[in-house]
Amino acid sequence: MIRLSLFGLLALGVGCEPEEPKAEEPVDLGPEAEPLELPELTGIDLPAAYREALVTAMTINLDSAWKANVSALELRHTGCPDVYVGAPPVEDNNFDMDDGVPGVSWYDFCSTPGGLYYGGYNYWNGDVAAEGTVDSAEGRTLVGSREMLASGVVGDDNSVMFEFDGEGSDSLTLTEATGYSRWVYSSLVNATVTGTLIREDGGGWRTGMYLNATGGDADTLEARGNVFFFVPQIQARFDSIAMDLTYAGANGAGPDTCTLEPQGWIGLRDADAFWYDLVFQPSEVEEGASLDPKYSACDGCGTLYVRGIETIEYGEVCVDFSGLWDDGPVTLPAPEDFIFTLRQL
Repeated sequence: MIRLSLFGLLALGVGCEPEEPKAEEPVDLGPEAEPLELPELTGIDLPAAYREALVTAMTINLDSAWKANVSALELRHTGCPDVYVGAPPVEDNNFDMDDGVPGVSWYDFCSTPGGLYYGGYNYWNGDVAAEGTVDSAEGRTLVGSREMLASGVVGDDNSVMFEFDGEGSDSLTLTEATGYSRWVYSSLVNATVTGTLIREDGGGWRTGMYLNATGGDADTLEARGNVFFFVPQIQARFDSIAMDLTYAGANGAGPDTCTLEPQGWIGLRDADAFWYDLVFQPSEVEEGASLDPKYSACDGCGTLYVRGIETIEYGEVCVDFSGLWDDGPVTLPAPEDFIFTLRQL
């Protein structure tokens, strides 16, 4: 039997009293972060910058890289580089060797007597076909398509002439009949493209850009993706363009079509990595949803935001897109440019 004295009980009672909580010591969070200073846009012609961005993006297609590859190979010597029918002899998951690959390629690591070097590989394939006559009921239709897959560079001791690392494809459809014409051009490029054959200053771009444009009976434009320039291109400040938009010209437009501005947005990035997104009319609006008046007006104006920090609004920017459809938003490749064969080499 356990016996506890009164003193023992008192002692137990005293021992069970809770301890006074200790005050927590303040945590040193360091110096307060300084508020983020947004860059000034003073001195930037924003309407001109966004128009230039759209016009520049239309040049980011496969045509310039295709022509640069042709020009680079016009300087080759026999055996430098080696040329192959079909895919180059490299291990690349994008080439299905079992089924055979049409087209032509070069693959080598060599230098010509003149000091021009070729390194890596470049594969291309193109086709063009036409049927019908212009004066027939169905008209004449020409279809051209081509693709390029490469990880190659051409240059000399002074500069890189042409480099293509990635893949791209484009297509052109021309339809002509009596009193009627229509063209459709589309391009998708995911690649790094540089060299003096691309730009005189040797600069280039890295892109993932999809384009689709039509002309003739209806002017339409669709552009999605981005392009990063190695040297700032837009007003010597912005080095990247991004966009997701559709745009319709007056030719072929319906009564409710806005021809003063695109649907969607255009973004510009400066050298400090700030993105400035100009938002026009939304591409899609849920049925029954109310739209802010600043987005619903067809006036060529968009609302400018700084992306990724907060919803920081700079205000309204109105862009003059007139003249965009005069010669078409893109420069069409010639039908004969879709063919570059071993015989031509």
